[in-house]
Amino acid sequence: MRKIVFIVFLSILPFIGYSALSDTLLESARQQPDSLRLGYILKAVSQHYRSLPDESLTWLEEVIRLSFNPPDPGARSQAYRFTGAIYKNRGDYAKSLSFHLKSLKINDSLNNKQALAANYNDIGIVYKNLGDYQNALEAYQKANALVTEMAMPKGIVMTLNNLGTIYEALGQYDDALKYYNRAYAKAQEFGIVEGTSVTLSNIGELYANKGDSKSALTYFREAISLDEKTGDLVGSAITRLNMAAMFIGKKQWDSAEYHFNRSKLIAEQYDSYDMLAKVYSGLTRMYEEKGDYKTALQMYKLARNAQDSVYNEVAAKQMAEMRSRFDALQKDREIDYLRSENLLNELKIKQQRAERIALITFFGFGIIIAFMLVRRHQNKRDQKHNLELIRQRDEHLAALVEVQENERKELAKELHDGVGQLLSGLKLGLSALKVKIQKDDDNIRNLNDLIQIIDQTSSEVRGISHRMMPRILQEEGLVPAIDDMLEKSFRYTNVEWVFEHYGLKERYPEKLEISLFRICQELVNNIIKHSEASKVSVQLVQNQNFLILFVEDNGRGFNTNNKDKGIGLLNIATRLKNLHGEFTMEPSPDSGLTATVRIPIS
Repeated sequence: MRKIVFIVFLSILPFIGYSALSDTLLESARQQPDSLRLGYILKAVSQHYRSLPDESLTWLEEVIRLSFNPPDPGARSQAYRFTGAIYKNRGDYAKSLSFHLKSLKINDSLNNKQALAANYNDIGIVYKNLGDYQNALEAYQKANALVTEMAMPKGIVMTLNNLGTIYEALGQYDDALKYYNRAYAKAQEFGIVEGTSVTLSNIGELYANKGDSKSALTYFREAISLDEKTGDLVGSAITRLNMAAMFIGKKQWDSAEYHFNRSKLIAEQYDSYDMLAKVYSGLTRMYEEKGDYKTALQMYKLARNAQDSVYNEVAAKQMAEMRSRFDALQKDREIDYLRSENLLNELKIKQQRAERIALITFFGFGIIIAFMLVRRHQNKRDQKHNLELIRQRDEHLAALVEVQENERKELAKELHDGVGQLLSGLKLGLSALKVKIQKDDDNIRNLNDLIQIIDQTSSEVRGISHRMMPRILQEEGLVPAIDDMLEKSFRYTNVEWVFEHYGLKERYPEKLEISLFRICQELVNNIIKHSEASKVSVQLVQNQNFLILFVEDNGRGFNTNNKDKGIGLLNIATRLKNLHGEFTMEPSPDSGLTATVRIPIS
């Protein structure tokens, strides 16, 4: 679930020296000027309160004690809030709530609305963990009202999503969807791409919880597409984990394993042991559901190893940081000692050395800057050349497709108006001749055979003409043309098919309509020739500034990693390059294949 950013909670072992380091930091804080002392400690707490809760509580008690003399209610409020967060992480929700309420009371007296919004959000989280959804709802509503008043875009999107999670937890899916849609609209309005993706994923999970996997898949795919387009691969991996969980519930093991593996690749790419732990935990559950307990045990061990790696990595970073701070303090003391011994000559030597190094560095930077300017000029020239090559390639592709379609139109027109008219005239002439030789039975039979051959030839010419350039596409548009093509393609098969379309305009530019029709036609032909499918679903959707085509079947699938894609798929790729579109294929929920085509329309 991507409703709240996940946090890794660690069980810290009692490393030797932590207590000493804690005392050292406090002693160092006490040596700071009054104006910096509390901020120094609070900064250390913000970095360590999750991993060093006991030490952090000691530091926070010091902040609370010092904040009374001289009075510093703002620092005391922050200390109460961090203390509440530590107790919440420990599961002591009663203590957590009491400290958050103390922080809230101070911020209310200070009229610090931004801090108040954070307080109400924290309180909402505690109530949600307690299962007290009514109080959680009220807290989130107050937080939303404050961020709306202060026009905080990210806060607005976050609190609307939080409200949606409460209604979803209550099983009030319509109200939850209402808030998710508002969050989506605000994310679009403010241009918060991450908020848009998170909200789409939340909506997908809501539909999955309702059992509407078809709608869930649409939103999940949109979230993943947006994440991959913006480069947020971690976000796409989290959504794929949600999709995999849905497929496990439906016992669609191939689809679940596919999305687990995609998330695993991203986790390995970013060295995210936490995500790897989630992937292996999901695979453990899947193999348990399948009854493959041996593989489930292997996945469980991998999940534990990944979680241990998370702990070791974080603990090592914390120890290094603490040691670095301790060493810095030691160096400060050594410098003070040197100054007390009046080692002025040594300092002068160091200063002269530093000046020489600075001079050398200055000239070095000059050389580097000159080199970078030359490289920048070369890169701009190369970029301009590459852009020109891309422009020429796009123009060539556009011209090639346009010439092909114009030739199809012209040939279709000639077949229909030329050859078709001649055949019709020939049929009329033979029919008239038949009347004149009514008494000659042999000649009548021969004429009937000729007329039948002419009828068949006319039908073939008409069919070829319509396939080359369907008249219904030119006269009525994309939706009627696709519907007619599907009906004729599957008329003499046992395939069950459905065509759905949402939010479409009446007409689009001719170039776009022809290309999308040809792509759909090619995908349907591939299904008929190769898939052995019994069910086919075609969806055509306009979402914001994109026209999206989904073609899904329950056939025997296709190896999406196969580099030899065939002429048909190469034709699709050529058309989409000309339209700046995207094309992906992945396993469908029914163990077949889902092809997705996205074409920008603005």
